[in-house]
Amino acid sequence: PSKYASDDAFLSAGSVASRFVAAADSAGQSSAGSGTILAGNTVVGIDNSYAQATSKVIVTLTSPIDGSWYVGEKADGSFRIHMAKPQQNDVTFDYFIIETDG
Repeated sequence: PSKYASDDAFLSAGSVASRFVAAADSAGQSSAGSGTILAGNTVVGIDNSYAQATSKVIVTLTSPIDGSWYVGEKADGSFRIHMAKPQQNDVTFDYFIIETDG
């Protein structure tokens, strides 16, 4: 079994599974999660054992922002989300980590 996919999800030539579950592993870690950048800050670090330097990190902002943002400093076990400038309110987001190397 792969740590990147569950038995409920599969890909095959010409079709895509109708459902993907990013279930937690035995340590309680999942390749999907949520986070918050607190008001007044410009960066948050996310520790997640599924993150690798080669990972693709898909982020969905779930609150409004003023300005731009980006994912940076991807490393084994962590990544960071940066805001271009401090926000007046907390910024919430969901993320999904996909490993594309190996």
